[in-house]
Amino acid sequence: MGSQSLSLSAIASWVKQKAQQTGLLPPDSQFSHSNLDKADEDAIRECVWGLIIQGIVAPGTCNDDIYQSDLPWGK
Repeated sequence: MGSQSLSLSAIASWVKQKAQQTGLLPPDSQFSHSNLDKADEDAIRECVWGLIIQGIVAPGTCNDDIYQSDLPWGK
């Protein structure tokens, strides 16, 4: 995922893709789409917020500001 800017839904999509690759979720097809359970989406949200609270992840953009000092829409 790298240092690109991501939303919670993008992170959930990444987790879903990894779950499908490991066989925890069936792959999407033309006729059906697997989705994460609400409990799994909530767990992802809690993990991300835990990382934010610990100062490991900072919300914001990463363009030229390597320290991510501005929250989204801060300028």
